[in-house]
Amino acid sequence: LAGGVLAAFLGPNLSNWTRYLISQHAFMGSYLTLLLTYAVSLVCLSNLNPVHATPNYLPLPARTLIQIVKQPVFLIALLIGMSAYGVMSLLMTATPLAMLTHQHQFADTAFVISWHMLGMFAPSFFSGYVINYLKPLNTIALGIILAGTCVAINFQGTTTLHFWLALFLLGIGWNLMFVGATSLLTLSYTESERGKTQALNDMLIYVVIAMATMFSGFLHAKLGWQTLNFYVIPVLVVALLVVVVFRIRHGKQTQLRFDAIKLNRND
Repeated sequence: LAGGVLAAFLGPNLSNWTRYLISQHAFMGSYLTLLLTYAVSLVCLSNLNPVHATPNYLPLPARTLIQIVKQPVFLIALLIGMSAYGVMSLLMTATPLAMLTHQHQFADTAFVISWHMLGMFAPSFFSGYVINYLKPLNTIALGIILAGTCVAINFQGTTTLHFWLALFLLGIGWNLMFVGATSLLTLSYTESERGKTQALNDMLIYVVIAMATMFSGFLHAKLGWQTLNFYVIPVLVVALLVVVVFRIRHGKQTQLRFDAIKLNRND
């Protein structure tokens, strides 16, 4: 988490500082710096030796993925995770293009992205306490509302202040939605099922991330900034409705399971 907060300021500023490192080739220096960063990360990871804890209980027989996927709690966790990442990736990737279109300086764009990333990672230092207080479903709903507020601000104007506040709130909204979704995901599997369940969840979410990132520039060019924001609204509305319906049908049972797991971890 500390690395994410550091990257919020270091990443965009590195891009700004090195974009003309090689004259006549804008941003080539930024990409070369990125390659160097990846090389350093690779060296660090190659020397990482994770310690695998030995469980002090007999694992339950693992169910099939189909059985796990059919659970409502898994489906809502996946849907919210996909919605959170899809909306965030689409708007975040399109924002620099929108700011360029509206004649903003790249330094302003780096500033906006820095605060967006800060909004994404800094709340994780205390979002666990938020979930314990508000409960996962309420935390997700709050995140959706913040993402919707981001869209509302984007409709109001295209100044640096509008972009900054919108993306900062989007980052916080993403954090609450995703942390809430992953909390629900833990209710869908046992210890012996954890690896394959998380792998399936992450793979499907990253497919959405790839699609949103790949098409964000095309959609911005074809639709324009505000229209692109308009098409985000149905995603957020559906996500909020699903949370409300799930809470009505399964909210009490889900909360009891969440409290039981929390109590076991505290013990």
